[in-house]
Amino acid sequence: MTSLLAPVLLLGLADSLNPVTIAVAVLLATGERPARRLATYTFGTGVTYFLGGVVLTLGPAALLRTAVHHRGGTRTWIAEIVVGVLALGVAAFIVTRPAEAVSKRVPHELRPSRSFLLGVGITVVDLPTALMYFGAIALIVGAVLPIGEQLGLLVVFNVAYVAPLIAITVLTAVFGVRAQPALLRVRDFVARWGGVLLAALTAGSGVYLIFLGVRGLTR
Repeated sequence: MTSLLAPVLLLGLADSLNPVTIAVAVLLATGERPARRLATYTFGTGVTYFLGGVVLTLGPAALLRTAVHHRGGTRTWIAEIVVGVLALGVAAFIVTRPAEAVSKRVPHELRPSRSFLLGVGITVVDLPTALMYFGAIALIVGAVLPIGEQLGLLVVFNVAYVAPLIAITVLTAVFGVRAQPALLRVRDFVARWGGVLLAALTAGSGVYLIFLGVRGLTR
């Protein structure tokens, strides 16, 4: 499990640079009592992503694993190389695609319950295209770990994924309206440079995974 902590964490951090989820969090940080809205939005996002990962890890991915009859270590190393190459392809796609426009129609006076549902809804829409998450799940399943360790690695990924949302929530709770100028700068920074940072993290994750896989196969 320990050998997968770094790549899973890197993939989670790369996936966390989602301009839509961050922009929505900044919008929810305005208005009265924003901390509760942000907390429920973050919780809805994280729980939905985690449960989606659990279903994939213990369902289709586990069935795929049983169809493969390589030695455990070899399977893991091959999975690392494949996911690493795919990550490099995703990084190239991110760099070349045009910047996405983030919707500004999200109301910022939502009740906490509606903020939770907003987080759930955004995550459900994003989940089918969560390439970094799929890569992490492929590594976890390929390692043939006990269920407890698989769930632990999913927790690591998802904590990394919601780390920006947690940071925004904490800043808003501590500083209130004084945090809004800084949060707006964060939103603008992510909108401008998020794609570059995401591509860099994704490429770095890919190179690291390829290195691990090649080292494992050649030693």
